[in-house]
Amino acid sequence: CSRFAAEKPTGVELYTNHVVEGIIAQADVLGYEEVRLYAKNAQQLEKLLSLIEKSAQKTLRVIFLERQYFWTLFWLSWEIFRRPVDVLFVPSHTLPLVVPQRSILTVHGVEALLFPQAYSFLQRWYQQFSLWWAKRKGAELIAVSEAVKKALVRIFQIQEALVKVVWNGANTTKNEQRKTENKNVNVLIEGKYVLHVGRLEERKNQLRLIEAFEQIAPEFPKLQLVLVGGDGYGAEKIHARVKASPLKDSIRLMGYVEQDMVQQLMKRAQLFVYPSLAEGFGIPLLEAFQARCVVLTSKGSACEEIGGEAAYYCDPESVESIAQGLRTLLTNEALKTRLISLGAERVKEFSWEKSIA
Repeated sequence: CSRFAAEKPTGVELYTNHVVEGIIAQADVLGYEEVRLYAKNAQQLEKLLSLIEKSAQKTLRVIFLERQYFWTLFWLSWEIFRRPVDVLFVPSHTLPLVVPQRSILTVHGVEALLFPQAYSFLQRWYQQFSLWWAKRKGAELIAVSEAVKKALVRIFQIQEALVKVVWNGANTTKNEQRKTENKNVNVLIEGKYVLHVGRLEERKNQLRLIEAFEQIAPEFPKLQLVLVGGDGYGAEKIHARVKASPLKDSIRLMGYVEQDMVQQLMKRAQLFVYPSLAEGFGIPLLEAFQARCVVLTSKGSACEEIGGEAAYYCDPESVESIAQGLRTLLTNEALKTRLISLGAERVKEFSWEKSIA
């Protein structure tokens, strides 16, 4: 549970939260004498113990390994060596060095290998080593999309039979049921805007998006571009590009924003744009569909698989294609209405209940 209950959860952390909660809820029917949950900090420990108490499941046990560095590779390995397990499930990328005979690993993407210039040397090495180690140990892999599975088979020659595709779910929870909206959105963003949600990094393609926005801005003089997401590798280039833009007063860098606020921003946006260069899944697409916000996203990645016919697609490597996509969705109301309707249906195909099962 090393990625469980993160303070600022993004895709992998959201996945881990849902899967861990699902395992806790049904632990006693999984067929094991004991189900162990490995925690690395006090926040995780407190949340896990609370969930276990509410679940009333008898087979659950929390192992607390409070270490800051090399938690998976060394400390989890040492714990499994001392107290072996029959099956190990890791919901976030990396197996420990010591693994039982049967191990299951969720792979959320191989972007560090598909788009290496957007990652540090250490990030690239770590992902390559992790997948090499999983292959060597004969781990079964869960891929969050067909796109990820194809990349695993092609890059690592992993047997297709060892990779099962299980889509992520959509966060169809309390956010949809709330009657009150977050009033802070009105304070933060006034007027019309195009919204992007994702870490500020080269892979997410914000630099081309900014240039595309500059191209269409004369046609939509009051339109703003809102970028939501914390800093990732290479974020300084994006900050510098915004500062140098002649439209810098129309481009908003909001940093990390809580999930409730993201939903409200999507509901008010003219459109949601997600022109990622490489994506393993793309949970924000589902969030936009839920918010009934029209989506512009990338051809040639998992985004097409997830979006289906409910999104409008652009070439993420072409500024002109992104600009044309923005222009089309901002002016074609009939197309926009049709895509919003298709998105509301498309999101029904994704649920955390299916993922956990």
